[in-house]
Amino acid sequence: MTADDLLLLIERQTANYRELAELSSRQTSGAWDPDALLAHARAKAAVMGRVDAAERELAPVKDGWEGLLAALPEERRPEVSLRMRSMRDVLARVIELEEANQAGMERRMVEIKAELDRTARARIIQRTYGPKTSPENRFVDREQ
Repeated sequence: MTADDLLLLIERQTANYRELAELSSRQTSGAWDPDALLAHARAKAAVMGRVDAAERELAPVKDGWEGLLAALPEERRPEVSLRMRSMRDVLARVIELEEANQAGMERRMVEIKAELDRTARARIIQRTYGPKTSPENRFVDREQ
């Protein structure tokens, strides 16, 4: 694999990670609308398909990184190393944003559960102590 081939793969994967970071960043900004979350999930799935494809191409490179780097022309090594570090930095940002999203969703889930519990308790209290909807029985047995 030439340095140009490797740089192309790294740039493609970095672009995928940047797109994921952008999607994750928009989700973090507070979009709790179910339709928006579904759209984000679909967009992320599409990007993840591209990430997986690029990852399959990069796997041999990552496994033999030191050997491959040593095989490259010396003048290209710093550039390739820098781009690889840049890709790792973007990936670290994606992971950070996804963890923040996960924590936010978990907090939101707890808030919704508490709200549902309050609503359920209010209904029980209303049924128990509130006025009856009908002062008389709706159905009366009559002898004929």
